[in-house]
Amino acid sequence: MPAFHNGDANFRFKTKKGIVKYYTTFANSNLGLRRPDIDSAALKDAFGLKNINWYNNLSWKETLGNGWKMNLGLGYSTNTDDLLQELQNQQNQKVSLPSSVWAATKNFKLKSRQDLSQIKVVLEKRLFGISKLRFGSEYMYSVNNSNFNDTIVSKLKDNFQSVLQKLNWLLPMVLLR
Repeated sequence: MPAFHNGDANFRFKTKKGIVKYYTTFANSNLGLRRPDIDSAALKDAFGLKNINWYNNLSWKETLGNGWKMNLGLGYSTNTDDLLQELQNQQNQKVSLPSSVWAATKNFKLKSRQDLSQIKVVLEKRLFGISKLRFGSEYMYSVNNSNFNDTIVSKLKDNFQSVLQKLNWLLPMVLLR
């Protein structure tokens, strides 16, 4: 029987000159399916999938004084998929037919996990009028692991960094005339 569970939560609180916010969500699912095997009238194909997913986000906005503001954000997410494919008999027990070419690939396990972490900071300085100077940086780190039949197939790691800067100069329309 399929089972799905999820929930989320958040909170926020004000600081002297800003706000801190946190959000999280979690999901867990477990489902399966059995159906007649297309290659054999006496056997079944059984498929199962278990999934866990968790996401977190923390942000902090603060006015620092003298026209300065800070925005800081942190994020983390993870996702795991456990997939099982089996050839089964009428009693729902796993069947292995190693001498049969058509059945050799019908039994397998695939496990995949993805993790992503991120941090971003932006500082802003008010210059005059509505003119502002913004600069900041962002960093992301991700890891993707895949296992096939308990053998590591791939492990991918990525790092991304960026630096941003932006200057908004807006002169009053009176000066442009």
